[in-house]
Amino acid sequence: MYKIGVFTKYGERKQLYKGYHGSPCKIFKILDQLKDIVDCEYTFNNYSKDYDFAIVDRVMPNARIRAKYILGIFEIKAKGEWATDFCLISPAAKIIGPNYFHLLNYCHGRKLDPKQLNKKRNRKGVFLGRLCGTSEFKIKQLNFNGFRLDIYPIKYWRGKEVLRFHKGAENFELNKEILQSILPGSKIRSPISHGGLYQTLNKKGYRYGFVPSIYGFGSSRMQTESSSKFFEYIGAGTPVLIENNVPEAKIVKNNPFLGEVFCGKREMLSSAKALEAGRYEYNRILDFAQKNHYPDSRARDIYNNFIKNRR
Repeated sequence: MYKIGVFTKYGERKQLYKGYHGSPCKIFKILDQLKDIVDCEYTFNNYSKDYDFAIVDRVMPNARIRAKYILGIFEIKAKGEWATDFCLISPAAKIIGPNYFHLLNYCHGRKLDPKQLNKKRNRKGVFLGRLCGTSEFKIKQLNFNGFRLDIYPIKYWRGKEVLRFHKGAENFELNKEILQSILPGSKIRSPISHGGLYQTLNKKGYRYGFVPSIYGFGSSRMQTESSSKFFEYIGAGTPVLIENNVPEAKIVKNNPFLGEVFCGKREMLSSAKALEAGRYEYNRILDFAQKNHYPDSRARDIYNNFIKNRR
């Protein structure tokens, strides 16, 4: 049995599906799946033990890690001489050596039964996650041109103030009313935990999931941060409307059945129109997500690129 040390800024989660969409539970579901591939046991954030392997999830170690092989997980750029191997989350990250590999974000929700996939789609789109000024502006442009979205917000930045929307957050009901007044052309809904996320999205039958970049229309800058909402949409068998400078747009370009990639306001509107009118292969999208972008796939990546054939 391999002993694996795991070092992360997040506390160990016992109930992995209670987090809300977009919330951090990055490594824990992968570790559960890794146990099905290789005989191993984990210890969290303990620098005093000896390990066969160590996994460091987006933190800088505060002491020497006693392991021969150490995997550092980073968003876009590897940092630190303490790691022997490096994996990068963003598809925009470049692989620069033999001990580097991609460990993309993944679908966090419970798997849908393909037999229950909703084929009757309404004319609405959906938006999950954090709202900033640029995404708010793009949603308003969609609304102004007749496109309606249901919005499940996590956070909204209003000046220096951050409004939160999950049940139990300070003024969460009032915050929903405030955001509804700002985006009257869309419907503001409460965030959904991973346990029921895909079932809810499937029941609603959305035409597409909206994935705007953090930059304004016409920007030549490439967003480096991965978009977790992309994976949540395809995990529910929902096509995406994704901006070309979001890293996951590369996945859609290579697999056009996943949705539409746009650049600029005009293409955003024409692509939204195509998504509203078109018939997409929802089962194919769901099958693609379940075969390639769930925690079991990421566990295989770690095993094949980091653990396999090492003693």
